[in-house]
Amino acid sequence: MLSDRDFQKTENYPAPVLEIKNHEIEKEQPDTIETSKQRFEEEKQPSRKKRRGRVIIISIAALALISLIVGLIVLKQTELYRIGVKMQQQYKFAVLTVADDNSYIILDTNSNDKDIENEPYYLAQVYRKEAQDTLDGIRFMNEKLGFSSALYEKMMQTTSLMGRQTEENRRYRISWTYHPDKGLEVMYERK
Repeated sequence: MLSDRDFQKTENYPAPVLEIKNHEIEKEQPDTIETSKQRFEEEKQPSRKKRRGRVIIISIAALALISLIVGLIVLKQTELYRIGVKMQQQYKFAVLTVADDNSYIILDTNSNDKDIENEPYYLAQVYRKEAQDTLDGIRFMNEKLGFSSALYEKMMQTTSLMGRQTEENRRYRISWTYHPDKGLEVMYERK
């Protein structure tokens, strides 16, 4: 047998170190039917954290989808209104009526339905300016909503005997009527 002295460090060679570790071997319990079922159920069902995460992700996605739908509906409804506001900013005296739900706009060249020839001079001047700005506003609205300039010419050629006229494109419908005493009344509505 070797002694400790045999393994001591020499000048030329370092002494080897020997370690022996005791490893304990764990004995596994044999699987029983109950432990197998329990392990299967645990693997089959996702953890609560995973389920909670999925619920949160689904909720966020549903909320984003609802927000998108509502936003598109509001945008579609307000597009006609925004064009009407731009027209009103450019033609300050134009007479504009907007529906409560922004679904239609009416432009009326004689909103008071008065014969301006029988009015005092200063009122007649205001009514003439309203009528001119409203006609310019009709041309503006027709252009911004994607209608041709021929539509404006059709409107100017309308007589009271023609009744209500209608024109439409992919997104909007325009109807108008003319009466010598009441002027030209144009309704813009979204489809």
